[in-house]
Amino acid sequence: MKLFNLTNKVAIITGGNGGIGFAMAKAIGEAGATVVIAGRNETKNKKSIEDLNSLKIKCKSLKVKIAIASFEYEGNSLSEKIDGLEFFKNSTLAFGDDLLDIVKKQKIAISAAIDVLNKNKCEVKPILIAKAGSGGRVTIDFYNEIKKTILDYLKENLPFDGIFLALHGAMICENLDDPEGDLLQLSLIHI
Repeated sequence: MKLFNLTNKVAIITGGNGGIGFAMAKAIGEAGATVVIAGRNETKNKKSIEDLNSLKIKCKSLKVKIAIASFEYEGNSLSEKIDGLEFFKNSTLAFGDDLLDIVKKQKIAISAAIDVLNKNKCEVKPILIAKAGSGGRVTIDFYNEIKKTILDYLKENLPFDGIFLALHGAMICENLDDPEGDLLQLSLIHI
């Protein structure tokens, strides 16, 4: 007698290519679900799929690749201050793997995301961190430079399974009142 029935359900098992994750994938598959193995090691994923298929469990693998970036600034429309490259350089500005070194010991959104993604065996692809305190507006030139860097990276390194963007939510730029909405919309088109 089955304790539960997962027929016509899909279960994504992170780390399902070994140990407890594999045991969970097997149990959920035996309950009728299609199992998706999410892990960075394609060789181990393939072996787990073969083992599960031999037990007549429907399954497939998923190597999860997530791009990460942080562009944070608290704007103030009443301030006449305009900040650009130099302001961010004096705060936090790094690209690629340098981002990982900078945020390693910090308790900020992007470092928490990296921890969660790493614990779930995702392939983390760092783009950049441009993080500064509060001010007035960000120069449109600097915003466009950061946006271009993010979008170029996404285009050049496709495919991605997702993107994590750490954004403040209150950034404003010269001639652009919702730069974060603009960046989100354009980023999602490219993954």
